[in-house]
Amino acid sequence: MNKIIYFFFFFLIFSCKSSSPPPLPHEIKRPLSVWELETKNLIDNKLSESTRLIVQKMTAYNIITSSHISYSAIPSEQWKNFEELKKQASSEELILLMDYPNSSVKGYTFLCLLERKELDVYPILKKHYYDTNLVTMQEGCIIYRDRIGNFFVENSIASKRIKENEVDSLKKIALYDKKYQMSYKNEWLSDNFCGNTKSIYI
Repeated sequence: MNKIIYFFFFFLIFSCKSSSPPPLPHEIKRPLSVWELETKNLIDNKLSESTRLIVQKMTAYNIITSSHISYSAIPSEQWKNFEELKKQASSEELILLMDYPNSSVKGYTFLCLLERKELDVYPILKKHYYDTNLVTMQEGCIIYRDRIGNFFVENSIASKRIKENEVDSLKKIALYDKKYQMSYKNEWLSDNFCGNTKSIYI
């Protein structure tokens, strides 16, 4: 029995250390297009200096993480950036950042918007529902990739910030609009779906 336990912990530690996939070219190495660079500069010029510095750090880190990462559950520096963004950014800045040409920034921005209870997030979600840019995410020592649009939907449902009829409207889009792509589309449209999505939201 002890041998089994030791093997399990060895496997867990080894898998956590080796679970980080190599960065995809479009995530880190690909330069911004002319349109993306213009969008970035336009948004940067409308941000306060404190918010702009936080966004720069988020972009450099370029991953969405939970509050603690790795097998030893160390605090995530990127999550600290998220906490700072929540404190420093105005709602107007957050809405601007939803168009920022970096998926990690957009993901954390949306989490900030979910916590602004005075805001109606459904129009924002519907506008960015089709965003198929990939984002890398890390929860503990598990690393995976998904479309950032999926991340928006999953966390909207997990936070209960969209109404049941709004969820139904999104399902209709997923069902009938061929432009919409979702990694768990068939599961989500099933009557047996219980909301067991990969959510960072806490």
